[in-house]
Amino acid sequence: MDRLEDVPVRWSTVVEHSQRALDDASQRLRAALPDGVDDRSDDITLVAEALLENALLHGAPPVHLTLREDARLLAVEVSDGNSRLPRLHLAPVDGYRLRRGLTVIERLADKLDMRLLPNGKVVRAVFERHRPPGSDGETGKD
Repeated sequence: MDRLEDVPVRWSTVVEHSQRALDDASQRLRAALPDGVDDRSDDITLVAEALLENALLHGAPPVHLTLREDARLLAVEVSDGNSRLPRLHLAPVDGYRLRRGLTVIERLADKLDMRLLPNGKVVRAVFERHRPPGSDGETGKD
């Protein structure tokens, strides 16, 4: 499968525009994570929260959070009704929390993918299910 759209959906929800809805969606996503990703569950959840924060701050309703999974990868995606793609900002603007989302996502995820949709956009963070030794900074040696 070369297209992320072809990876089966494991779980999906609509997220309302509030901090409480973001927190609830984050907890429900964590509960929906498959077995075998325990070592990356914090990273996956943090990335999902950053994607949602960006969509709620800069996007437009409706906002959807989706978890896709196959044998090779797990993808967290957020779609919203705004057709403007996000941009990476290297320096904080308007405070520490704002405009750091994509930087966090790029550091924690194995791949970041953004696509325009007919009625908005989707931003996906991809996590490989089985990373080779050394891909996360370890050498694989004892």
